[in-house]
Amino acid sequence: MTREIEYYRHLAGIMYQTRGCRFGAASALEVKERWSICTIAFLSIYLLCWSIILLAYPDAFSSKHAAFYTAISATASVALLVISLMDYAFGRAVKAEKLQQNALSISICMRDLERQLASSEPDVAILERIAGEYERHIRETQVNHTSIDFKRWTYASQKPTGILTGLWYPLRRTLFSAWFYLSAMFMYVLLLAAIIAPTIWYTARFVIPTSFWQ
Repeated sequence: MTREIEYYRHLAGIMYQTRGCRFGAASALEVKERWSICTIAFLSIYLLCWSIILLAYPDAFSSKHAAFYTAISATASVALLVISLMDYAFGRAVKAEKLQQNALSISICMRDLERQLASSEPDVAILERIAGEYERHIRETQVNHTSIDFKRWTYASQKPTGILTGLWYPLRRTLFSAWFYLSAMFMYVLLLAAIIAPTIWYTARFVIPTSFWQ
């Protein structure tokens, strides 16, 4: 009986970890989805603005200038298509919703398990039923968090034990989160930079020359 109770106490800890990882994974997927939507919106506005400018002020741009902006617009169009296809393939919003709902279901199982373990005489049959429900929720979700999500949760949940860890743990958590999001968004940032930087440079260098450039 004691060994069974210890097993279910261990299972409660596993539920706690899984729930935290899945909440974190769902949140990260939502952030990536929002960043992708913002990138698509920016590229769409960018294409529209330059199309309007080229049509409204044809005399302000030579054929060479128009060819450059047309090439940049074509690049933005391809980038927009690639990002849209990637978003469809990744299905981040669907995965985030599944992980969020699974984490909420695990929370219910975990609280039921904790209440049963806290009682004076835990009912093993009820504990088995709760464990079965937990396994069913995991199986039906069909989406799992990654090892990186587990590491993020581990860093976020660790409690400092002294002055050094009190300084190191928050710094490590911040650095790891920054790396996590920057690595995930690197391609989006690179695409935006590849479109914005040449446009600014060409406009400042050739279209709106100043005394500095002359």
